[in-house]
Amino acid sequence: MNTSHFYRQANNMNNCINCSSEPEFHIVAFSMSSVGQLYFFLGLLIIYLMAFFGNLTIIILVCVVPNLHTPMYFFLCNLAIVDITSTSTCIPKLLMMTLTQDHKITFHCCMTQMFFFILCANGEIFTLTSMAYDRYVAICRPLQYYTIMRKNVYIAMATFSWLIGFINSLSHTILTSILQFCYSHDINNFFCDLNSVIALSSTDVTSRKIFMFFETVLISLVQFIPFLSRTYESFLQLCLPPYHSYIILWTTYVLVHETRI
Repeated sequence: MNTSHFYRQANNMNNCINCSSEPEFHIVAFSMSSVGQLYFFLGLLIIYLMAFFGNLTIIILVCVVPNLHTPMYFFLCNLAIVDITSTSTCIPKLLMMTLTQDHKITFHCCMTQMFFFILCANGEIFTLTSMAYDRYVAICRPLQYYTIMRKNVYIAMATFSWLIGFINSLSHTILTSILQFCYSHDINNFFCDLNSVIALSSTDVTSRKIFMFFETVLISLVQFIPFLSRTYESFLQLCLPPYHSYIILWTTYVLVHETRI
């Protein structure tokens, strides 16, 4: 019994894959009939082409038309780039799998797909945050809008969005690439999603999941920092002046009282 268990473990170790080997994952994707696959392929192809050329049109118009050289359309152009990159990362491979029924993907291609998808996901989050901040300034501070949202400011905001996404994506990709996958190579998704790939790992990923949780919380809080800082500033400007004399008197009273004690 111990001998069979040893051989079973040895066989699993032989099936282990990581960045040092040349393995293949199997993407489960969707199971359907041949007619369903044809309709799915055509529908997905049409949607992909519409998304691709629609976003490409936005990018060209923003670059060509001088009236669109504003912070809002600059961020919209970045968002279009994110959409093109994210869809082109997953959809062409899914189309090829649907057409050829070959659901295999190499380890390195899977890591590449994961890297660009996480990069686009983070880029989209921070780009949308930048767009929201831009609209906040335009609505709440219209007279100071062009002073606050200068060209170097919104370019720096976009650069920050892509840089944070790149660092986060690269760290997740490297940490995932060093994991061992000894038991199952079937990715229960239609692309190499981070959570789906980690779920297959035979390595203990508890600390990794805790890190991902706190990272998600941190990213969620970072998005509100510009708005919280502006709200705090408005609070100081609007609420403190009527009570500054009261605060000074009360502070003086407390200090004198403590000195006497």
